[in-house]
Amino acid sequence: MGIIALEISQNKKRLFLRLLVETVYLLKTPANANRLLDAIEESKSGKIKPQTIEELQQELGIEQEKEA
Repeated sequence: MGIIALEISQNKKRLFLRLLVETVYLLKTPANANRLLDAIEESKSGKIKPQTIEELQQELGIEQEKEA
């Protein structure tokens, strides 16, 4: 069970790093930074409903990556 937990933890770390890199990329240009900050404000104000990753992927028609 310890090995499985370690693999899950490593996958979460990789995902977090990938999301962080994508966020930094979006913040590099003023237009993208404004869109991202606007979306955060909409989320905080309750204008948009929170979604899981799976719901968002389904809404956008994105297939989930299969882990090796």
